[in-house]
Amino acid sequence: MGAGAVELVQGPGPVPARRPASLLGHRQAAPAPAGGAVPVSAARPVRPGEPVPAPFAVVNAVVWAGAGTGVAGSALGVDAAGRVSAVGGRSEVESSLPAGAPRVDAAGRWLVPGFVDAHVHVRASAARSAYRDVSRCRSIGELLAEVAAGCRAGAGWRSFWGLQPEHLAERRPPRRSELDAASGGVPVRIRHRSLHAWSVNTAALAALGVAGRDGGAGPEVERDPTGAPTGQIVDHTGWFRRAAGRLTGEADFARALAGWSAELRRHGVLGMADATCTNGGAELAALARWRADGLVRQRVTALAAPSAALAAPPVPVTGHKLMPGSAQELAETLPASWRRGFDVAVHCTEVETLAAVIGTAEAVPPRHRRGLRIEHAAVCPPEWLDRLARLGAVVVTHPSFVSAHGDRHLAEEVAPGGDGLYRLASWLRAGVRLAVGSDAPAGPVEPVRAFHAARSRVTAAGRTIGPDEALSWSQALSALTTWAADHSGLGRAGYGRLAPGGPGAAVLLDGDPRAGAELAVSGVVDGGELAPIA
Repeated sequence: MGAGAVELVQGPGPVPARRPASLLGHRQAAPAPAGGAVPVSAARPVRPGEPVPAPFAVVNAVVWAGAGTGVAGSALGVDAAGRVSAVGGRSEVESSLPAGAPRVDAAGRWLVPGFVDAHVHVRASAARSAYRDVSRCRSIGELLAEVAAGCRAGAGWRSFWGLQPEHLAERRPPRRSELDAASGGVPVRIRHRSLHAWSVNTAALAALGVAGRDGGAGPEVERDPTGAPTGQIVDHTGWFRRAAGRLTGEADFARALAGWSAELRRHGVLGMADATCTNGGAELAALARWRADGLVRQRVTALAAPSAALAAPPVPVTGHKLMPGSAQELAETLPASWRRGFDVAVHCTEVETLAAVIGTAEAVPPRHRRGLRIEHAAVCPPEWLDRLARLGAVVVTHPSFVSAHGDRHLAEEVAPGGDGLYRLASWLRAGVRLAVGSDAPAGPVEPVRAFHAARSRVTAAGRTIGPDEALSWSQALSALTTWAADHSGLGRAGYGRLAPGGPGAAVLLDGDPRAGAELAVSGVVDGGELAPIA
């Protein structure tokens, strides 16, 4: 469990605060001597790294129970059903559990609610593992070399992920003819990091049913002035997946999905909201099935396409996800979703889209408005903050993008000097509610990385973007737990807080969030057990 042991002790009495040097030494205590505490030296070792099943108490911790609570005590109890029995002092927590329930010594670590990822793409994240990564390519030549290497063995589709044309020296995607020359005739698909575009070769176009100038496909397929497909596909509707069909074997996908979910759990992510704009009945049913089969360990909610039939969704749906292609389209779809009684979440990476959202929402009489989520909110001029606050908007954004992509945004002058780029604190000052998501697989999934990025606002090259946008430690933790849960529909199930009767979903942290030191997840309380993270 990270740098220091968490010890399992039995019986009442104080446990000395200390940080043993060895990695996780769970210990089952010898029988307690009458009227006294169990001395740690009398404990009998159990296998290191072994999960502790509920009921149990975590003692000698610094328990932060969620937004607005401050430090709520030094102990947490989890009952046999995996629910929180008590939060507070050790004696209060111990009295809420059966006699003999194990006590886990946290050795002064912080215990916080489990992290919630408010914006993630489950299927795409799992599928990414089946793709060859080209995100580090910095020229068309490097990219084509990767394509050629990936196409040498066998036939069938070859899949690549992470293309960022703006990172290439030529600042463009590969041409269809270039991919044809590198691929040897096998169908090639390269997914852009944005998740909303593909670059493909001629063999792929043929497999997709796109034949020459006669088309056979919708406007998602880019064409040159003569009508010939260029090999670039912009896809906000899921057309590519429907046209291509399943390209990854079911067993391979299941393994990838389970592995990805396990990775999130190791990082302390215990709840998430799938924000995929193409979620329909089949996609929602798949999310429910993956959860029921244990492939996805996290509690899941979802946004759905406006066209989805949602009379009895198999997973909780929190609203419609809109990917407007134009201001006119938004002016039609946003009010329509509100009239049908659905909250909306709008993809806003461009300032023009955000302007259209504000104008459209303001034109709807207040009594007819419903919830409004702004996804990404990459850039926002300061004069729009109050307008969004008056609309009751929630912003779901990605602090990690400042560290991961801030240098490129500065070079491209997406926002001159970084002004208004991935705001954080100014949303709160204006009264706009805030939550944090990873946008995986487009962004890093580690919540502690997002925490540090929200606190520092420092890019990979060491430049600071908008230092006045930095969050306090409690705001950053709240945005990753309580606020993320509340604005993902998981707060209703008790996620994002540690309270009696709520889910026993918590994370042990090495490091003090108040001190600015590096944090690491050393244990996860979830599913009726405390699992150490090596």
